[in-house]
Amino acid sequence: MKVSIIVPVYNAEKYLDRCVESIIKQTEEDIEILLIDDDSTDLSGRMCEEWAKKDSRIRVFHIENIGVSNARNQGIKYSNSPYIMFVDSDDWISEDMVETLIERIEDSDSQAVFCNYITVKNGKELHCENVLEYKIYQNENVSEIIKNTFGGGKYYSSIWRGIYRKDVIQSNNILFRDLKFAEDLLFNLEYLMNCKKVQIIDDEM
Repeated sequence: MKVSIIVPVYNAEKYLDRCVESIIKQTEEDIEILLIDDDSTDLSGRMCEEWAKKDSRIRVFHIENIGVSNARNQGIKYSNSPYIMFVDSDDWISEDMVETLIERIEDSDSQAVFCNYITVKNGKELHCENVLEYKIYQNENVSEIIKNTFGGGKYYSSIWRGIYRKDVIQSNNILFRDLKFAEDLLFNLEYLMNCKKVQIIDDEM
C-alpha cells in the first residue's frame, strides 16, 4: 500500500459516511484506511465496523477515549505504508487528492507536500488565501513554511492538507502531543524542522 489514511473518530455519526465515502472513492486505490474510534458514545463505532465489511482496505481500531492526539498516534503506529495522510471525520476530500499528493511527493522527492483546500461554511464555499509561493522549498528555505505555521487553517498549521513520510516521523520520534488545541500545529513544526525539501501546490483538495 502506498498511503495510510488516518481518521480519528469520536461521536461523528452525522459526518462519518460522507468522510469515508470520499476516501474509498479515491482515484488512487492502493491505500489503507485506518478508522480510529476514540470510544465514541454514539453510533460511530458501529458505523466504522460496517464500513470495514464493505471495503477490505479499511481497518478499525477501538481505543480508550484519551483524545484526538492519541488516536492519531495509534494510527501512525498501526500504519503499513511509507506515506501518511490525516483526514478529520467531519471533512471530506476530492477524489484525486491522494493521487495528486503521491505524484507530487514522489516526483519532487520531498518529505512533505501541502495543498490548498475549500472550507464550507453555512453552505458557502470559502477558498483558502495564498500565503506562500507554490514551489519546492529546500534546505534553509523550509524555514519560510515554518514561519507560516501560525495564524490558523489558511497557514501551514493544519495536518489535513498534506502528505507525510512515515520514515521521517519514526526516525525523529515525532508524535502528537496531548494538548487541548493546536496539537497539529506542533506536529507540523516538529516535522518541518526535520525536512530538507517541502513542496506547496495550488491544487484545491
